[in-house]
Amino acid sequence: MAPPMQSNGASPSLRMRIQVAMGMALLLGVIGIVAISMSRATQPSFRLGAFASERLPQLKLIYETAVAADRARESNGTTINLDAPHAKQGNSTSAAASPPAGIPPSQDPAVPLATPSPSSSSTAQEHDQVKKVHDKAVAADRSKESHAAQVSKEEANNAELRAHALRIWNSPWMQAQPPHRKILFFSAGNSGFLPFWQSWLCNTKAMEGVHQQTLLVTSGDNACEKLQPNDFNVATHCIPSEGKLHDEALTYGTYGYWKITLHRLEMVHFLLQSGISLLIFEPDAVWVQNPLDDPDLLTQYDLRALRDGHAGIGFGWFLLRSNPQTVAIFHKVVANYGAEVAKSAHLGTHGKLQIPGEQDHFNMLLQKKKQHISFSNITFAWFSNLKYLGGIWYDGGRGGTGETQRAQCKKQGLPYVINNNWIVGNTPKIVRAKRWGHWFVQNDTDGSCHDDGKLKDQMKEMLLTMETLKPIHGPPLKGECPLCR
Repeated sequence: MAPPMQSNGASPSLRMRIQVAMGMALLLGVIGIVAISMSRATQPSFRLGAFASERLPQLKLIYETAVAADRARESNGTTINLDAPHAKQGNSTSAAASPPAGIPPSQDPAVPLATPSPSSSSTAQEHDQVKKVHDKAVAADRSKESHAAQVSKEEANNAELRAHALRIWNSPWMQAQPPHRKILFFSAGNSGFLPFWQSWLCNTKAMEGVHQQTLLVTSGDNACEKLQPNDFNVATHCIPSEGKLHDEALTYGTYGYWKITLHRLEMVHFLLQSGISLLIFEPDAVWVQNPLDDPDLLTQYDLRALRDGHAGIGFGWFLLRSNPQTVAIFHKVVANYGAEVAKSAHLGTHGKLQIPGEQDHFNMLLQKKKQHISFSNITFAWFSNLKYLGGIWYDGGRGGTGETQRAQCKKQGLPYVINNNWIVGNTPKIVRAKRWGHWFVQNDTDGSCHDDGKLKDQMKEMLLTMETLKPIHGPPLKGECPLCR
């Protein structure tokens, strides 16, 4: 009988067996992947060809790693002895076979040792290496599936948003409007906006056409529950809540605040692409008159905005006509501003973040429009800063006493809209609005309005402040806005 083959004597037949075994393993892996892919074929977002093309390079890498490991074992003299007599089933003499001369029985290469050998340690390392490659491939697949699910969710949300907007845009009411009144009022925010929307809904209840031409977009369970549906039949689109970003009031200058404004920009861009002209407004404001009665609201300009102090274009009152140039400039704003915000995701929702805001990005692009062929001829004009005003009209906050602004405004007659900005925090805004008689909610808990008779009295009180230029309930208290210093 020929002596057993030594561990350093790898024969061609041995290498062939190993290669056949590896080939069979690869074949079985491919068959398994095909079976899995066929089971997924009913999913709309799954593409068999793409899946196979992505996974085959990974399988090839695993196979090549295993082959390289086998060659390393051969070169180190650790080839598995498949030809040893005791490795053959049914060999009755294998138990009594003697080891080659000069080798103690305990070191017979065909007999497993009790302690790990170099070959077993090497095999463990190779197994870990293959496992790491496999785990990395699985993680990549899961990441792609997660991204695909997120894209699918965004597409579904955009489709629903567009359907809401088009129902208003193509409604009999909108089609019957003269050109200077055909516009969609658009406001978007999270649950922190809820009390302001509720006050605004009461404030504008008697203004003809305003509610019929408004689309509110809200995220956060609380706001969705309170606003959809509502007693005013104002169209409301709800975005499913995804945690703090949607359910909490966000402070200006935080990552969460900038992220919410980015979401708004993306939605505006999408609606402009859908052929819908918009007037972006923020609900923390008082509407003194119905802006649809302003014959200068809609003119031939592509863009119109209020002059919000030194900040330039203010997004609290911003009119955009849907055309290729407005779509192009908004595409650029979303890209630039989105890249800026994405750099700071690690800060978390309430992390302080000092970056150029969406207004800054828009103002910069508009000033340099001649450098951009796609919107080089876009036209722009300011709204009258005595008809549409920022929060510097008020006292308190960061706008000083507001006396000069109020006096100038009075000379020109009643304004249309006064924004309650230039003050930090939702609570200070609400306190100031109530002090001036510019808050129209009867019950802060449920956001309900007074009956029509009382609501008319509230509107009269508000109009009186346009005449007296003084708040109904006195000057601001010392601690009205702690963060306004």
